[in-house]
Amino acid sequence: MIYPRFGGGTFWNFAAACELFNARYPTSPLGLITVAALLPTAWTIRLVDRNTEVLADGDLEWADLVMTGGMLPQYFDTIDVIELCRARGKPVVVGGPGVTSAPHLYSKANFQVLGEAEGIIDKFIAAWEAGAREGVFEAEKFAIDVTQSPVPRFDLLKTEHYLYLGATASKDQSRMPLSNSSRRPLFRSAWWGCFMHCRTPNSHVGLRARAACTRISYWIILRSVWINARKV
Repeated sequence: MIYPRFGGGTFWNFAAACELFNARYPTSPLGLITVAALLPTAWTIRLVDRNTEVLADGDLEWADLVMTGGMLPQYFDTIDVIELCRARGKPVVVGGPGVTSAPHLYSKANFQVLGEAEGIIDKFIAAWEAGAREGVFEAEKFAIDVTQSPVPRFDLLKTEHYLYLGATASKDQSRMPLSNSSRRPLFRSAWWGCFMHCRTPNSHVGLRARAACTRISYWIILRSVWINARKV
């Protein structure tokens, strides 16, 4: 899995805040590691975040399949990743809000996964394992319940690279794993989790999702969770 770089002048580039907390980038690729949790357990997965590390030739040589994608502000680097893969004969899958919004801009990818991955990834996996090497897979709109999604693969992250890791939020509940497997906290910020990244279904950031984020902040404050970023 390869997470493309955001453009340097975008909202997502908090360079000064990262420098203050000795982090390389504000937020982790929450959507991509959620997709990783939806893939077969027999698949071996590696993650390279091009916002925090270099993609080496060996990373592409190792892979049988490359999965990438993100938002429109990541478009140019996503195209670079696709072209790198095609030049090396590696099948590449692109997903996320960018390709879902404008599929024609990503036509060089072997596969396109459009919409929420929870609604379509099984069909892609079945096609890939049956031998397909091209295809477009589109999820039904506004029909995905992310409360049924698995906990993202936080174990794939180099957590020290980020200000915060993120949470998955739905219209009915929020999921804030404190990383039980690695015992690392969700938030690296000393401001009781002021930095938050909520993944919401179908880009719906409504009142209920905001309320869920507020409850998470209260949860942290009431339990006096004070995290020194330099010690995490």
